[in-house]
Amino acid sequence: MGLAATWAGISCFSVLAESFIGTLVQRLPSGANVVVSRSVCPACRHNLTAIELVPLLSWACLRGRCRWCHKPISLFYPAIELAALGVALWASSAVSGWILWATCIYGWTLLGLAVVDWRHYLLPDALTLFLIPAGLAVAWAIDPAVLAEHVIGSVSGFRARSLWNFPRSGTISSPEHRPCIATAP
Repeated sequence: MGLAATWAGISCFSVLAESFIGTLVQRLPSGANVVVSRSVCPACRHNLTAIELVPLLSWACLRGRCRWCHKPISLFYPAIELAALGVALWASSAVSGWILWATCIYGWTLLGLAVVDWRHYLLPDALTLFLIPAGLAVAWAIDPAVLAEHVIGSVSGFRARSLWNFPRSGTISSPEHRPCIATAP
């Protein structure tokens, strides 16, 4: 695959992937179904059509407003899609080939986790636990000889997390278990 084809694929896929991550960020913390539920306008709850879901383009064409109720649509949606493109640009400056795709997927997942953590102070298992087998698979593909070291590191990290006494309610962290920093009077 040539450089231009790789760039076109990464650029298109990054906006689509982050559109999906934007959906995850909105729905996972509330427990809403991510795959089956239709996207709706946050103001009027009208089901959005496929043409209204084209990343960046539909937001720009509708001038950041719902087609049906004309209420403003948050800048969150185009911002997260542009951030995904930024992740792809950053990854492509460091790696190429199939590792570029793996790096982008890792970066997009971390971007989604960062936004969920920033907004809700939690890290959904649906996103965090995916990174363990994905990271091990990439490590094995890069250098199978050191897979055992990566497995030991993953198991040790997961075990340390359980010893740290984090809650096991579908999230790895939550506001009531965040460390407090005491300040002197």
